[in-house]
Order: sequence, then C-alpha cells, then structure tokens
Amino acid sequence: LAVASATVPTIAYADDASEQVVSEVSVQGNDTVAVQTVLSQLRTVPGKPVSTQILSEDLKRLYSLGYFKDVQIKQDTDPATGKLKVIFIVKEKPVLREVEITGNVKIKTKDLEAKVKSKAGDFFDEQQVRRDVDAAKKLYEEKGYYDAGVRYKMDFDPTANQAKLAIIVEE
Repeated sequence: LAVASATVPTIAYADDASEQVVSEVSVQGNDTVAVQTVLSQLRTVPGKPVSTQILSEDLKRLYSLGYFKDVQIKQDTDPATGKLKVIFIVKEKPVLREVEITGNVKIKTKDLEAKVKSKAGDFFDEQQVRRDVDAAKKLYEEKGYYDAGVRYKMDFDPTANQAKLAIIVEE
C-alpha cells in the first residue's frame, strides 16, 4: 500500500513507506546548543515508529527555540540491517559577541541599554533587534527628540558564527 504525501522541503523521507521503527536519533551542526537541549524537544525517539506528523512537529519545536536559522531532517536506513536513523541537521543563528550603542549624546547610554533587550551572548534575533530599535526611537520621542533616527548594523564573523550588533543613533 503506497502512501502519498506532500514533500516538506526540510525533511528527507525514507524510501520505504512502511512504518519503520527508529533505531537512533542524532543531531548534527550544533556548536553552541547542547545535543541534549535539541533531543529534549523531540518526540521522535528510538524504539518508536517514525511519523511524518511527529517529524513535522519536531521541526516546529526546534524552530520555536529561537536558536536555529535552519533545521533539516534526514532519514537513513541501513540496507544491511534495515535500521532507521533519524538525523536532525541544525544551523545555529549567530551569537551576539557584543552589543554597542553609538551616536547618542542627548540620552545616556545606560538609559538606552535599559530599553535594548538584545545582549551579548544571545542568539541574533532580527525581530528582537527591530523591537530594540523601535524602543530606542520611542525613548527619544518621549524625551522630545522627534527627529532622532535609530538603525542597526550587524557585523557577522562566519568562521566563529558570531556577530557584533551596533545600534546607531542619529540625533
């Protein structure tokens, strides 16, 4: 009995459509996030049948952690033993090595830092950085500086998977 399913681009399905039991689950590509952190989020576990629905849920859970910019799932069946190995291949977001605020004169750096939630050691989250920029702009407006501009710049070091975030104020 063949089962037709839509292919999800980040999941590689095993050739055999029959219900296989997972013999091993592994994680690849992580440098900062511990393997146990990833595995603790998964419902795909050794000894249980593989399920497209559960793999899809696992994928969503891993993305929701906020640590990864890409997650792929690969299934390998050993032709000799027939054992199924499920591999979660992750690509971590860059870690902020530094967050710097520049260009501010009229508002103290410590007051702006209180509004900026992105901190050194966090994973880079573009949505959070946009909220940080908006919060800094709002602080300037609250102080009566309506013409102040705030933007950000990120310098990324791909070899270390780290970034320096600069919040740039133009008073």
